[in-house]
Amino acid sequence: MTGNTKVWRAPLAGLASLAMIATMGVAAGTAAAAPKTFTFNVDGVNLKFDKDRAQAAGVKFDSEKQVTITDGGTADVLDAADVNAAKSALADYNAVYTLTGWYDGSTAVAAEYKGAVYTDPDTKATSVTAHYGRLRNNNAKDVYTVSFANAAGETAHALNAVSTSWHLLSGDKLASWQLPTDGSATDGRLLSSWTSTTDGEKVDPTADLSGKATWSQNENQWTLLLTAGYVDSTTVTFSNTDFWSEGRTVKIDGKAQNKVVETAKGEKYGKDLPKATFEKGGQKWVAAGFATADEAKKAADKRNLFSKDTQVDGPTTLYAVSPSEYFTVTFHTDESKDESKAPDAQDVVKNGTATKPADPTKKANASQKYVFSGWTTDQAGKKSFDFSTKITANTDLYAQFKVSEVKVTFDPGYGKEPVVDTWFKDGDTFKFPAFTRDGYALTWGADALLDGKKLSINNSGDLGYIISTGEDVDKTNFIAAGKTFTATWTKADPETLTKLEAKVNENLGDDQDWYTADSYKQYKADYEDYLAKKAELANGGYTKDEYSTLISQLSAAQAKLVEVGNTNLYRVYNPNNGDHYFTTDKVEATRLVQLGWKGEGVKYHVVAARSNSYNTGVKDDEGKYIYDSVSANLGTAVWSVYNPNTGEHLLTFEGEANVLAKSGWVKEDIKFYTSQHGDAAVVRVYNPNTQGPAHVYTNGGEASVLASLGWKIDNNAKPVFTLSK
Repeated sequence: MTGNTKVWRAPLAGLASLAMIATMGVAAGTAAAAPKTFTFNVDGVNLKFDKDRAQAAGVKFDSEKQVTITDGGTADVLDAADVNAAKSALADYNAVYTLTGWYDGSTAVAAEYKGAVYTDPDTKATSVTAHYGRLRNNNAKDVYTVSFANAAGETAHALNAVSTSWHLLSGDKLASWQLPTDGSATDGRLLSSWTSTTDGEKVDPTADLSGKATWSQNENQWTLLLTAGYVDSTTVTFSNTDFWSEGRTVKIDGKAQNKVVETAKGEKYGKDLPKATFEKGGQKWVAAGFATADEAKKAADKRNLFSKDTQVDGPTTLYAVSPSEYFTVTFHTDESKDESKAPDAQDVVKNGTATKPADPTKKANASQKYVFSGWTTDQAGKKSFDFSTKITANTDLYAQFKVSEVKVTFDPGYGKEPVVDTWFKDGDTFKFPAFTRDGYALTWGADALLDGKKLSINNSGDLGYIISTGEDVDKTNFIAAGKTFTATWTKADPETLTKLEAKVNENLGDDQDWYTADSYKQYKADYEDYLAKKAELANGGYTKDEYSTLISQLSAAQAKLVEVGNTNLYRVYNPNNGDHYFTTDKVEATRLVQLGWKGEGVKYHVVAARSNSYNTGVKDDEGKYIYDSVSANLGTAVWSVYNPNTGEHLLTFEGEANVLAKSGWVKEDIKFYTSQHGDAAVVRVYNPNTQGPAHVYTNGGEASVLASLGWKIDNNAKPVFTLSK
């Protein structure tokens, strides 16, 4: 969560100190392009702009005929936010007239209807004019409605419509983007025509159709219904794969990606073929054409190239063709990642086989050891290579390694006792070392349930293990390579044991909502075992070692509990500075939205501060026992810290909060607690292009999307919190 540098802040009345002002300025000297402006025009007679009407941000009243909008939506693009701002500046008109759309010349602008696709693909409008007319007029077709539907018997083939109907001013024409398209390219049916239900004739839907509209007494307006016609279809895929694997980039119509075209089945292709080009080393040339795999293998003078006259009887994949005579097998390793030097490249006779070289090696790092796992034809390691394969094209092979052992460190956390490094292999069983300390009980917190878990090394080189989250649901968790587990020592005495017993109430009803039902049921059973052990050791009073035994047993039982987040965590976004803000206070979130922030709903559920009361065993002056409270939170407190220089708020644990506080940050307060064994792993991503930088807490899916846009995933892409969905 962050803003731009040197953000002005002021407290908001009635809100917590963490609330941020909705409008934030950018420091002088920050480079930013001037906002784009768009001009909206009306006739000033029946449609007028009202200078006395409350104006949206960015609206400049020029005259009754014109307003200028300073872009308030997506930068540099006319979008729905700009259109809505212009509409809000219009004087009331709906009682008499209907606005049929904004036009750039004769082309309808799509901003009001297409969401993320703001204008017609061939139009980048900056000045648009309103078209309008009388909706209900049975004497003249001022405005008529065009609707689309499937013909009888074609209901299974969904239409992909921007809108199912449009109001058109007589004489206006539908733009191509306003037409529904075939809802699926793979359902075997191709949308091929439109028919007017008025006279049963096929029509061009982008022509002037006002003459076919009829007056509908029921709907009290002029209407025209167009029904879709279909033919059996299949697909033709123009592949951007370099058929001979020469390391060239193949572009189809200028894009390095496949182009899939749905076409009528059993008929000639009938369309112009795309243009294919090859690019490599600064050179570029046009492909001779397209051919199927079988045809592409033939000599150039014997190929039958695909053309618009080729009949298509089923799914067809085509490759851009040009001659190729290279047969080199090249081996790749990455020395920058401590991999040994690559074996020498091999020249292989056509249809011959390459010779398997000696296995390369990779040096171990501080927490992982590696073993060579084979050669693949892709860097991602998904396509393994068999050295019996006949070489018919240039081939690149990439060395792949997998983690064979993972180091985990155990820190006793006191005195001069040395830390213990343990290397685990795939299939090993996790085991904590047996540290001892006189007069203290050793606990490992929620990590205690790891003891005895079977480990597997996953693709990331971490240690995976299975944990039951209750209700018979298992999930895979992981231990990051190089992780350090630090022992927690609690004094082995009656006061500690009493507080630990009070931490979880074993007498809650079946409808309790602090823990999952299964894990709480297990805890009550474990607590009965604990009480039996306690009774067994009670004879003659408890020794320090016996207190230690009881504390360890009860701590292990509580470590299995799966906490339920029953407090909403709201996320709001400031579009002016990219700041994401998280709060459990619905009132605070609502106020920020009222101030211009964008509400993004409840992203997670968290645990608020909890406590249970317990009898201290001490009596007051009246002889009554004194009761105290103990924290009932099993997760870890999450703090908020604030950077006064950037406006950034960061959610983190107390350790990092203390470090940041020494660097000038303001340590604020505890926002919530994590959910012990919660079902939502939360990762932290940040925007390196801001000076904050901007942080947001989200799931792995959204994090990957943001990473594709240039954001970075913090903490080596590992979760920072465990919350609840």
